[in-house]
Amino acid sequence: MKKFLAIVLFVALGLESVFACTNLIVGKKASADGSVMCSYNCDGFGFSGSLSYSPAGRHDKDELIAIHGWGPSHEGQYVKQVEYTYNVVGLMNEKQVTIVETTFDGRLILVNNEGLLDYFSLMRLALQRSATAREAIKCMVELVEEYGYNSSGETLTICDSNEAWIMEIIGKGPGNKGAVWVALRIPDDCICAHANLSRIRQFPLEKKGKYNSISSKSLKHINRPEVECVYAADVISFAKEWGFFKGKDEDFSFRECATPTLVCGVSSVITTATRRWTNTCLTSTATSTNATICRCGSSPTSRSPCATCRTTCATTLKGHHWT
Repeated sequence: MKKFLAIVLFVALGLESVFACTNLIVGKKASADGSVMCSYNCDGFGFSGSLSYSPAGRHDKDELIAIHGWGPSHEGQYVKQVEYTYNVVGLMNEKQVTIVETTFDGRLILVNNEGLLDYFSLMRLALQRSATAREAIKCMVELVEEYGYNSSGETLTICDSNEAWIMEIIGKGPGNKGAVWVALRIPDDCICAHANLSRIRQFPLEKKGKYNSISSKSLKHINRPEVECVYAADVISFAKEWGFFKGKDEDFSFRECATPTLVCGVSSVITTATRRWTNTCLTSTATSTNATICRCGSSPTSRSPCATCRTTCATTLKGHHWT
């Protein structure tokens, strides 16, 4: 039995390494010089170290962009161009907006092959069109609503010079345009890492007259400084409709509903944890004696789940590990 479990673990870790992407995010108050930082490591097979360039420009109102995506399935299909686009080198534009990702796949029954935009096309279009991280979130939401989303589950890191966000997105199934998604702002004094596993669980719900959390129905308010959470208005009702969730709305967890917890019989939490915690340790101080404080205000044991808000914390340079 032990031999069998060892083989299963080896296979799971081997499969995971084939598509091993890792993101590390550092808030401006958790960095030594006040910079927002993010990193992107992609060990997926076939991903070479190319550096693309998309020049800035003004465009005619009737101009269209051909979408090529990951293959020929959407050749000959187009999206509308916008009036002005920014210079983009790699995955950063001239406004210092950066978008990187890790794939968590999730429930593959929710992939909509009829959707036009894969996650990488979505990232590139948003970089061409957005001057801030919030504009990029709004841009991607509007694009998938109009043209459809055809990738599996993705965790996107979206940064600008002032703040960092993570946005998790998954499709609505064959023939269903759009996507369900949640975006959370990383607190300025925190760091966050994600590595091919959905990270967003419970999140604050929209309340009348308050703007710390808004649904897509209130997307016009995304630039209000107090906004720290944005989510698809139907993310919970969709999960209930598909039978993924039956509880109270405030107990809804995006991760538990969007993605299975097992990979080849081994917890995906285990198979991705090494990369997450290695990144965290690289930015922590070995001699730090500061108490670990969770984003909810409690003080759990270092690197252990917080019983209050079910997150995980670790002392870092100036802040805390946020998950």
